[in-house]
Amino acid sequence: MHTNKFFILLAILSISNVAIAQYDFQRTYGFSSINEGKSVKNGVDGGFVISGTTSINNTDIYILKINDNGTLNWQNTLGGSGVDHANCMTISYDSCYILAGYSNSFNGSSDYDIYVTKVDRNGQLVWQKTFGGPDWDFAKGIIQTQDSGFVIVGNTYNGSSGTSDGIFLKIDFWGNLVFQKIFNTAGDDYLNGVSILADGSHIATGIMKVGHGGSNDIIIEKIDFNGDSVFVKQYGSDYDEDSYAIYSRNGKSLIVGSNKDISGFNNLAFQINDNGDSLSTILLSHTMDEITTSLDTIGFNYLITGYTSSFGAGKKDLFISKVDSTGNDIFGKTFGGTEDEMGNSVSQTPDGGAISVGYSKTFKPGVQSVYIVKTDSNLVANTNVIIGLAEISNKLTAFSVFSDPITQLITLSCDPTYKNLDKLTVNIFDQNGKNATFKKYYSENKIQINLTNYSSGIYLINISDQEGLSFMLKILLF
Repeated sequence: MHTNKFFILLAILSISNVAIAQYDFQRTYGFSSINEGKSVKNGVDGGFVISGTTSINNTDIYILKINDNGTLNWQNTLGGSGVDHANCMTISYDSCYILAGYSNSFNGSSDYDIYVTKVDRNGQLVWQKTFGGPDWDFAKGIIQTQDSGFVIVGNTYNGSSGTSDGIFLKIDFWGNLVFQKIFNTAGDDYLNGVSILADGSHIATGIMKVGHGGSNDIIIEKIDFNGDSVFVKQYGSDYDEDSYAIYSRNGKSLIVGSNKDISGFNNLAFQINDNGDSLSTILLSHTMDEITTSLDTIGFNYLITGYTSSFGAGKKDLFISKVDSTGNDIFGKTFGGTEDEMGNSVSQTPDGGAISVGYSKTFKPGVQSVYIVKTDSNLVANTNVIIGLAEISNKLTAFSVFSDPITQLITLSCDPTYKNLDKLTVNIFDQNGKNATFKKYYSENKIQINLTNYSSGIYLINISDQEGLSFMLKILLF
């Protein structure tokens, strides 16, 4: 009879068993819950950093770093006991990461405040701040300023009147508020993206809803160095237009979003000068819904990402496209499976490729995972999707581990003060992320797991309690 030997691997953070020779890949990461990547940046020390959210612990900010081939370097969750979201991210001059979103963990009420956190290059918290008033306040875009501070845009929502205004605030290098301005028009205003111009002023874009229940128009607002409005301009038609991102260079700005007509959503890109005058408008119309959510530069052209229902493998697919300086489509690719995939952020990579992050509902059944697509310069990615079963190893610290290669038993000894042994859930996943069958025994504050007759390979054991805390270890059988 063949007997497997096994080792317990102490690097408990993820599972990655397929070597990828090229720097193009598709990966999923996250917890056994709802996860989403909202922003991606090239790491200050190589690799890529992704920020977003996970629904563990109510809802927390989720930040992780992967290396050039997609293997997990580190990950962390941030926030308090309430709901904490990160919608956007930028890099500070001291090579840290600044995340902005919203939270109701720190104000003693259920109202949301703008939540800004700074983490170092290892994902550890440096400082966290909240901003806002008595209403609900949300951050949607962030950029570093020329004086090392940060400008944040979003919206403030009045729950009593049901109205929304654009919000623009500036903080200094240490996270202290410099000023906060509210901008409103005759409709409801939502600022989604911001860019910096050569003279140090800023231009923000978003949505203005014309009357309650009316159509959406694109709003563009230029704000000077002191936070005062220079101009507000509105672009729209009889249908809905939304804008989500803006990038400025050489006296021009490209804005991307969507146009909704009777056929559905279409990708929309248009170019303006620094005075807000329209230079070109491109509508990429296909057969079904398409929305562009993010853009970045690649040489003289741009990268865009979002989702499409016109092409691809499933319901919604993540797309990455190259467009020229006016928004004309050059070429693009779709990625995903039979369920929904979405791209929320895109960046050019140092090797001339692209990386997009969002979410996937295909590759781990019943779980919405952070979805990462890294392509080469032709927007081609490895078609093998690697499922990363990521957990934070220090969430549940009540166990010590003993392995016996002769009896094929793993014994998890529980701290005697831990009282929820009978309420624990134990799962074992194989290298494809599928549940594996096994035998387990409870006795005297111990859990024993029998791995007899398992085939060679890598397995992940996850133990979780009713409070959402978890303990994870990786097993190599050979």
